[in-house]
Amino acid sequence: MTRWNYVHADQVLPARLVKEIRQYATGLLYIPTDQALTSQRTAIRIRALKEQGFRNCQIARILDITPRHVCGVLRRFQEAKRMTTPASTTIGNTPQAGHGEGGETPPSPRL
Repeated sequence: MTRWNYVHADQVLPARLVKEIRQYATGLLYIPTDQALTSQRTAIRIRALKEQGFRNCQIARILDITPRHVCGVLRRFQEAKRMTTPASTTIGNTPQAGHGEGGETPPSPRL
């Protein structure tokens, strides 16, 4: 459930700005938050809840969003994480214990 935070315009805006806004609207005026900032906050909260062990449907219910949105955010996070992972940490290039730098077998000693 969304809680609305109402603030009296005279308390937060300069008087001249309030006077100018009244030329366009009177009564309640909704000013949305920056969408990019809101999306970023939601993504952070989704990842935090997921790391705490919540299921996608539980996260959706807590944040009042769809499970599909939760899945999309987590998928984009995994894709971004995969793109920023250095090549040396991927399975194919991981050096194996007791072997050379690239995982190849060292040459056998000559007798």
